[in-house]
Amino acid sequence: MATGPGKTFTAFQIIYRLWKSRTVKRVLFLADRDALINQTRNNDFRPFGDVMTRITNRTVDTSYEVYLSLYQAITGPEDHQKTFRRFSPDFFDLVVIDECHRGSAREDSAWREILEYFDSAIHLGLTATPKETEYISNVTYFGEPIYTYSLRQGIDDGFLAPYKVVRITMDKDDGWRPDDGMTDQVYELPDFDGDPEVIYEPDDDEDLDEPDASAEPERKRNDHTGSVGEEESDPAGDDPTDPATPRRRYIVDGVKVDVSHERVQYLDEHGNLITESLRDYTRNRILDTYHSRDEFLAAWRNAERKAVVIEELADRGVFLDALKDEVGSDYDDFDLVSHVAFDEPPKTRRERAARLRQSDYFSRYGETARAVIDAILDKYATDGVTSIEDTSVLKLPPISHLGSVKELVKPFGGTRDGFLQAIRELEGELYRDTDEGGVA
Repeated sequence: MATGPGKTFTAFQIIYRLWKSRTVKRVLFLADRDALINQTRNNDFRPFGDVMTRITNRTVDTSYEVYLSLYQAITGPEDHQKTFRRFSPDFFDLVVIDECHRGSAREDSAWREILEYFDSAIHLGLTATPKETEYISNVTYFGEPIYTYSLRQGIDDGFLAPYKVVRITMDKDDGWRPDDGMTDQVYELPDFDGDPEVIYEPDDDEDLDEPDASAEPERKRNDHTGSVGEEESDPAGDDPTDPATPRRRYIVDGVKVDVSHERVQYLDEHGNLITESLRDYTRNRILDTYHSRDEFLAAWRNAERKAVVIEELADRGVFLDALKDEVGSDYDDFDLVSHVAFDEPPKTRRERAARLRQSDYFSRYGETARAVIDAILDKYATDGVTSIEDTSVLKLPPISHLGSVKELVKPFGGTRDGFLQAIRELEGELYRDTDEGGVA
């Protein structure tokens, strides 16, 4: 399931129904982060009340029915840390693994032994980002997903919003050297990182090779960067590709950092990151739907509601809102598509509205109808064509200030259908310049 629609709530619904019907009697919910366990216990799983417990301090109480636990809390490298073995292998009927793409997804993971120990239980894995690599495979262990709720489906259903990835590069990312007199500090947490990292920089008259490891460590001051840690070295030399090689960490204060490059990327309808430019991606998606400008024009002309065409493009992965950020937010949706896909010069909504006001279009209506159409035209110029395609527009200010809905539709035959027909004619006039034959 995509991030956002409620994996934990879904897990609760599944567990509760199975538990309430006594299909399962004891459940183990596993996660690898403390925040996940706390959030689950305090929010979605609260209805379990007194039958639920969290395993802490490697203490086991078999009187509960729903158990929440971190992997780390019930296993470890030493035998005495393997708390899960204090339960019988058939104690749990259901084991739910949150974020199952991590930890236990590796076949050689130490956490996998928990699942293997409780192999008689149903194993239910939840994840937003399943993994299939040489070393990690959700499918190999769990099998094909029994249910998928994609990012695209969540967006279509209105539970999720399309999102973008902003990649920012700082000017110091391309390389930086401290100014004279500036002090480096080696960032070290011995309990976490092991021995302090060592920086060796020879003076002009010293050998470029690091000193012999058997030599007594001594303090060294860097003329450019200030004091650093003690010097130690490995006769074999540090191998930066070796995971066991400690990484150097620095703290630098008082250095101005500027953004040198910003790149915005979007996710396509399948939730994959778009690697090509937004314009190129949009052009290709539009041309997959409408192979020529004439085909697009025909669809636009024949649609009773332009929103239908826009929704169809959205279903094909066309992000018009994102395109507006790049090309211009004042352009009409029709013009954005025509410009990006078919290289047509775009017009803004206000330009289209102004051209219509200069025509004789308003002469067909009486005073009240002209006032309504003029206000609707302002609404179009501000919010776009989809904002005027329903009678609900008559309930919005400033149009609603002209009268009630019943009063406002009266000049158009007094019916909803009569008003919507007037809107279709208005749209026809707005886009009349789109081809030589005019828009019907």
